[in-house]
Amino acid sequence: PYSYNWFYLKKSATDAPTETKLHFLQADNWDALFIDETGYTLQNQVLPEYIKRMPWFVSKDKAILSTNIIEHTGLPVGDKEVEILLIEVAFETGLPEYYQLPVAFVSKEDGKEPDATYAATVIAQLKMGEQEGYLVDAAYTTSFQKALFAFLANGKRFMSGGEVVFTADKTLQESIQSIEHYSTKVSATTEMHTAIIYDNQYLLKLYRKVDKGIHPDVEITRFLTHADVHTTKYVGDIEWHLNDSTFILGMLEKLEENHGDGHHYMLERVTNFIERILARDRTIISAYPKKGSVMEPVAFEELDYEVKEFVGANAAEAARQTGKRLAEVHKALTGSLEKDFIPEEFSLHYQRSLFSSMVSLVREMGQVIDKNGHNLPGNIAEEVKELNNKKAQLLTTLKKVYSKKLDVLKIRIHGHLGLSHILLTGKDVMLHDFGGDPSKPYSERRLKRSPLRDVAAMIRSFYYVAYEEFLTSSQMQQKEQDAMLNFADFWAHYISGFFMKAYLDELNGTAFIPDDADDFEVLMQTFLLEDALQWFNYEVIHRPDRTIIPLRIIQRVIL
Repeated sequence: PYSYNWFYLKKSATDAPTETKLHFLQADNWDALFIDETGYTLQNQVLPEYIKRMPWFVSKDKAILSTNIIEHTGLPVGDKEVEILLIEVAFETGLPEYYQLPVAFVSKEDGKEPDATYAATVIAQLKMGEQEGYLVDAAYTTSFQKALFAFLANGKRFMSGGEVVFTADKTLQESIQSIEHYSTKVSATTEMHTAIIYDNQYLLKLYRKVDKGIHPDVEITRFLTHADVHTTKYVGDIEWHLNDSTFILGMLEKLEENHGDGHHYMLERVTNFIERILARDRTIISAYPKKGSVMEPVAFEELDYEVKEFVGANAAEAARQTGKRLAEVHKALTGSLEKDFIPEEFSLHYQRSLFSSMVSLVREMGQVIDKNGHNLPGNIAEEVKELNNKKAQLLTTLKKVYSKKLDVLKIRIHGHLGLSHILLTGKDVMLHDFGGDPSKPYSERRLKRSPLRDVAAMIRSFYYVAYEEFLTSSQMQQKEQDAMLNFADFWAHYISGFFMKAYLDELNGTAFIPDDADDFEVLMQTFLLEDALQWFNYEVIHRPDRTIIPLRIIQRVIL
């Protein structure tokens, strides 16, 4: 499936090539890989092409200007060595990003050729003298996975290209001694990390996009581990000290027994909901009322029996648990005297800055619609056009956020919340992945914000899971889909309401939820619109058929 070109390995730019040859996957231009005392420099399109096709590369929409391997360090793995590369990716616009890429040579004699699952992680085919093999992403090799676990358990330090420090709780040392043979596997690779599972007891998040300083996921997870809340528990981490900078390469967590994430669970519940729709009289169920609102939500128990049975008790309970557990996490994040966790008051200056960012989103919305509106599905094209004509109304609603100083606090928050960050543990739910938006630098992810941003993000996630299943379901014909989408909105309305009700009940009297009902409404409208506008602008460009989802949330706020 790939085209190959030959690359020569040199000691420096002036040396003659050695007999060692490398040919890289998907290479278009001849060039060379230079190795010198300062590290590696790759001056061709091989590395950019490899990085761009990996799921952990965050900025796929940006044009890459250059890639440079600015530092490297070796870790002993058996009788070989894995080289961890620190790659700087520069773009035509915007700030550069840093990625870690652990690489290893795997000879054909050592094992089989990479199977279909990991074929994409082969960076190059190598011929070292007479020995043939592959340059691979070491995160997918069992030997490297086990070495990392052993290094953590034994608190190892390695001095080469800076210092790599492995730190873990004492319980890990005791645990590894009791396990004679343990299995390892990569369970997922996302923009946030590559997840490696050890014997179904521990999970190592190997962060691929890295930054200087403390990783917010490590910082918040470690903090919440000592609080009595339902979150995954910190066990250890891997730090790379370079000159005056520190990069967090990974974090080890206790793997909690679970039955999957909230997104997949709710997709199944929506599938069941569609089955109930198809089995009933459409005239009757279309007349079911929508009770409550985001500002004054109703509990599941307050609904009539028929509506409760129609919406679904299991989905309602998962939403209620999520609201309660999120509220407990937010309360825990206020209970510290550490500078990085002490709550801060809103100020008029901060509120004006919020509005300024909203103005930019509304302006971007108009530009996106003007440029890409012709690609929208016919069933929502007129509604989007109408929304474009309501920019003044949107701004009037958003302007309320700085009409007076709000007596409310900012705290550290999840920052990237959605149903995929909720684990179903059987009788309850658990939150995880506190790293924030992977597209943002750590400094921005660590800012204190209103916890209602997390609430708005979760409400949006309920809408997405509802519409996603309706838009892709094989249970209905295409011509039925438009009429059925009203039920997606019905389900999302109630499920997000159950979540909101539980959240507010748990936080009664706390300082980060305004006592004044009007102030609360202003904040919820602001953050729902902020979140929905960001997604609206993305969907119009990249997934026009999904534009209806953030559109419905915007309409719910301003209509």
